[in-house]
Amino acid sequence: RSGLSSVTIVCESGTMGDALSTALFVMGYDKAVDFWNTSGLQFDMILADDQGHIYLTEGLKDCFDASLAEHDYEYTYLTHS
Repeated sequence: RSGLSSVTIVCESGTMGDALSTALFVMGYDKAVDFWNTSGLQFDMILADDQGHIYLTEGLKDCFDASLAEHDYEYTYLTHS
């Protein structure tokens, strides 16, 4: 178990998005964020963990409005380190 309940990838290639969502789901939160920071690949992601936290990468900040969510999740925006 990775601790993640869902991974969504936003990128230009559906094939790459599919591969990344599976790989990052298996990696878990820490390794997924590290991969996003260091891979050099152009993609954004939404990670949902099994504790009710949603993590969104900085490229999605202007595309996502947490106030419209129907659930009481905690939202955190990730920036490149």
